[in-house]
Amino acid sequence: MRTALRDFRHVASLFPSSRYTIRSVLAHVRPQAEAVVEYGPGTGNVTRAILRHLGESGRVFCVELNAEFVPNLRRIADPRLQIVEGSVLAVLPSIRASLPQGADAVISGIPFSLIPEDEREKIVRETRNALKPGGCFIAYQNSRLLVPLFERYFDTVSTQFEPRNVFPYFIMVGRVAR
Repeated sequence: MRTALRDFRHVASLFPSSRYTIRSVLAHVRPQAEAVVEYGPGTGNVTRAILRHLGESGRVFCVELNAEFVPNLRRIADPRLQIVEGSVLAVLPSIRASLPQGADAVISGIPFSLIPEDEREKIVRETRNALKPGGCFIAYQNSRLLVPLFERYFDTVSTQFEPRNVFPYFIMVGRVAR
């Protein structure tokens, strides 16, 4: 929480995501997924749930900008986890090179409302390009700000509201056609 208060621009929330939010997010990820990318894992609350959700062959790539969170993530003793430090746009090319077939899902809790509009659009566009056919981009946010971008870049878009979180989230899912 101290990190969130000191650096709110790079920390999405003061509180960890609730089990209800995590359950709603993971409902869109097949347990057989081979590769899931997580933007802004923070302390690893959602990361641990993704790892529990996936099968033994599923890999998770976490992209974390805030160096203060990285030691917590490194404590997650799971060989399927790869931690990549840096901004999403800076590290996405290396993740795409590691996943030539594309990611099954990208999950994001980064604070898009605090990101400049042109950068926000580039993240959504490049994320779309990093997904395999049938893949999805799942963003949980305090507003529906991303819906127009999702509608521009994805074949299908759905939104649900999860009130059982401090603070409530909109869960937006953009899916690429098969």
